[in-house]
Amino acid sequence: CYLSAPKKYLREIKRFRPDYVLISCLVHNRFNVFYWSKKIKETLKGVKIIIGNHFASSKPVEILKNIPWIDYVVVGEGEKIIAKLINSMEEGNKRGLAGVCYRNGKKIIFKKNKAIVSVDDLPIPYLSIFNMDEYRFNLGGIEFLDIIPISSSRGCPMLCTFCSCRVFEGSKYRSRSVENIIDEIRQRKKDMLVGHFMFIDDTFTIDHQR
Repeated sequence: CYLSAPKKYLREIKRFRPDYVLISCLVHNRFNVFYWSKKIKETLKGVKIIIGNHFASSKPVEILKNIPWIDYVVVGEGEKIIAKLINSMEEGNKRGLAGVCYRNGKKIIFKKNKAIVSVDDLPIPYLSIFNMDEYRFNLGGIEFLDIIPISSSRGCPMLCTFCSCRVFEGSKYRSRSVENIIDEIRQRKKDMLVGHFMFIDDTFTIDHQR
C-alpha cells in the first residue's frame, strides 16, 4: 500500500525528521527496502540508513557495494549491536564495531559478531507506543486486529542449505524460560489489551516437551 502513495509517506517522514532510519530487509521485500531507502535519503539530507534482518545479514558486503545510499548493515541479532552502533556514531567513533558492515572511504569493513546466548536477558519490547490498528494479520482468511508476535526461542541446529537462519541467528538453539514468556503475555494483555498471540520461532518444534 505504501508504494501506491510514496509522496504521502515521504511527507510524514520529513515531518518527523529522524536522524536514523532502521529498516528490516528480507528476501521478499528487499527491492522495496532499496527503493524506500533511496527516497528517504533524497528527502532528508544527513539521515543515516541502517538495514538488518535475514537478507541483509546474508549479503552485507554486496549490498554496500551496490546500494550506495545505504550507510550500515547490521548483521545478525541486532538488539545490542544497533544500540552500540548509534552510540558510536553519536560519539564519532565506530572502529572495531563487531556485527556492523560499513564503509571506510572506498573500503568496506566487516567483523562478525557472536550470537546472543542468554535471550532471557533481553528486555521485553515496548510495543504499546504503536497504533495496533495499523498492524493487521490475516490468518486463513480471518483478519486479527489484536494479535502480537512472540519469539520464544532463537536459532536452529539443523544444516539446511536453503535457510538463512544460521546466517542471522546462528546454529545454536536458545530458548527463553517459560516464566519469561508468560511475563511477556501478561504485560501485553495489560498494556495493549491483546487477546491473540502468534509464535514466530525459527524452530518451534525442536523440543517437543517444551
